Amino acid sequence: MVQIAMEVKIAETLGVMNVCLPFALLEPIIEQLNPQQWATPSTKTATEQNIASIQQRLAQAQVQVTVELGNTTIKVRDLLNIESGILFPWTQPADALLNVEDWQPD
Repeated sequence: MVQIAMEVKIAETLGVMNVCLPFALLEPIIEQLNPQQWATPSTKTATEQNIASIQQRLAQAQVQVTVELGNTTIKVRDLLNIESGILFPWTQPADALLNVEDWQPD
């Protein structure tokens, strides 16, 4: 397994993203990679052109995401009597951050 760690900034949030690739995936091109650069942190500055290119590619990416919009607890009696138009209160406010349950590329 080969682990790649990248510092990522999205909007005002800065964090580390780790990507793990099986060695078998890289084996055909391993001789073309420069081992000295593997552990060397990059100091490249993002240009407007780089940023626009990345934004365009991300906008075209298709990803299936499962998100929990909210949750609540109801009685079985209420569940059995559910019909269109009935509202149930959620435990979190409407402007709360969403919990991403799962994601995968399409």
